[in-house]
Amino acid sequence: MLIRNLLLLILFSQVFIANSQTEVSELLVDALKRNLAKHEALEMEQNAEKLRQVSEEENNAEMQLEAIKFLGIAQHLQARYDSAIYWYNKGLQLSEELNDSTNMAKCYLNIATSYNKKGLYEQAVENALLSLKIFEKTGDINGQARVQNMIGIFYFNRDNYEAALEYFEKYQKLAIAANDSGEIVSALNNTASALHLLKRFTDERQLLLKSIAIQEARGQYIRIGSAYENLGTLYLDSDSLQQASIFFEKARRIYQINSNKYNLARSNLQIARVKKKQKKYNEAIAVIQQTLQYCAEGGFLKLKEEALYQMALVYKEQSDYKNAYNAFADYVATKDSVLNEKNQESINQLLIEFETEKKERQIAEQELQITQKTLESKHKSTAIIFLSGTLLIILLIAFIVYSRIREKQERRLNQERMQMQQVQMKVVLESQESERKRFARDLHDGFGQLITAVKIMLSQMHSSTSEQERSEIALKSNEVLDSMHAQLREIAHNLMPEQLMEEGLEAALRDYALRITKNTDIQIEVNTFGLDKTLNQAVEINLYRIIQEWINNVIKYSGAKNMSLQLTGFDNEINLLIEDNGKGFDKEKLLKSSGWGWKNIQSRLEAINGKLEIDSKEGSLGTSFILDFPVA
Repeated sequence: MLIRNLLLLILFSQVFIANSQTEVSELLVDALKRNLAKHEALEMEQNAEKLRQVSEEENNAEMQLEAIKFLGIAQHLQARYDSAIYWYNKGLQLSEELNDSTNMAKCYLNIATSYNKKGLYEQAVENALLSLKIFEKTGDINGQARVQNMIGIFYFNRDNYEAALEYFEKYQKLAIAANDSGEIVSALNNTASALHLLKRFTDERQLLLKSIAIQEARGQYIRIGSAYENLGTLYLDSDSLQQASIFFEKARRIYQINSNKYNLARSNLQIARVKKKQKKYNEAIAVIQQTLQYCAEGGFLKLKEEALYQMALVYKEQSDYKNAYNAFADYVATKDSVLNEKNQESINQLLIEFETEKKERQIAEQELQITQKTLESKHKSTAIIFLSGTLLIILLIAFIVYSRIREKQERRLNQERMQMQQVQMKVVLESQESERKRFARDLHDGFGQLITAVKIMLSQMHSSTSEQERSEIALKSNEVLDSMHAQLREIAHNLMPEQLMEEGLEAALRDYALRITKNTDIQIEVNTFGLDKTLNQAVEINLYRIIQEWINNVIKYSGAKNMSLQLTGFDNEINLLIEDNGKGFDKEKLLKSSGWGWKNIQSRLEAINGKLEIDSKEGSLGTSFILDFPVA
């Protein structure tokens, strides 16, 4: 009897302990959900660690997975993205062991989110697409919405705002279908950002006000920071600096609640832009330096690139050219490391492969249904023979179709190459023909008249009997010959500058700038740094003509009074920067232009493998012409 009672007591104690531990786990999960709703990162980290310890003691794998997921989210909210990825990968591994497809998809998407914050877009898109496969299979609308958002962010960071807007609107529709107010707010904010850069300001303001109203009602103070920041940007671009400063400061105070260094760095950068426009340069530099510190701690390459560029502009406005040059050099180095051409191609390939695989999966499912119906109505062996024959025919047809498509693609590519070569040849020939016409016109209009004048003077000298008259005629003839000599030198210089051939590019540019300064009211400053390597003469000629063509356009159309031309040599490339204070223009119109001057620039860019970036805005002052090209 005593033994039986003792056993019952032990059993009751174990049940009580198990129930107590289960209650603790449930209480911790509830607390974590509250932490997530309020974005309380530090409290979430502490509660998640407690849940992990309890779940390990209980040997409860499901609770352990919940703890690991919340540990990753807590690290992400504190901008510790490497740590977040570590915990998400552990969660992914445990989800696979539990065969939990829903949490597998969520882990993939969380990994993608952290990679995106780090600026590693290829890994971000790759993991996002892995999650999308599972979300579509399980019918998780909320998950699908978040993936559409991720792809939209990728296009946004690549400055393709039309494509970004398309994915953000898909994100918004799916979030509404899922009735998830948090995701709806995020979609509204991201859509507003794309609308801002597409200059659809009225639509943007309506979305932001709607977003703020939803967030204030739900007490979502982290996401309301993004809305404040977007409103600040809207006011900044319309030069309402006081309003912009108010909203950026509101955003920064919200971000400080959770010590999110990424968002703090981003809002700081916006505040620095306001300070620069207010000409508070020392304050702007201090804010940017703090931003760079956040970027270094969090590894935010894209934000670092933007911060360095803003710092270079601030130093330039202070005429501190040494620090401006150093900041710009750091900006160029960071820009090269953010996302190279190979990375871009890899991401595009991932998207193409995903869409292709999706269509193939749909086709495969349809074929499976046909096969099942066939197996029900016919003998097994007949069905196998029929299926085998069908598959062989499909493979044969697929091979034929693939071969024809590939052949068409190759023909189209060859035609495009030929058309491009013809256009380039036409540009070169027409440019040469234009030069010949101008050369002939200069000779006819200038030399023709001067030679006629000399002939008349010589005739007068022959018929004159007075020694004094002959002396005066000889003196005038000599003046005409001097003028002919000066015009001849000018024509020869336009055909090929003597200094470019004999002394090199730098001397030729300084001479060209001096000639323009003398003949116009435009002041041109020429600076060179690190041009230790000798350039190929053909490269120098092409670069000289590009500069000449661009400066001629600035003189004709911009109304600029000051220009600066800067050539900077690096280890494997050279950077050209031309800036003016003239009126800006719509650069999209220039990029679509069919004028021969622009085509001549493009042809010469291709000859030196140059990459061109133009920074200008219609209605604003100042244009930057930035060219990078490799040096062998």
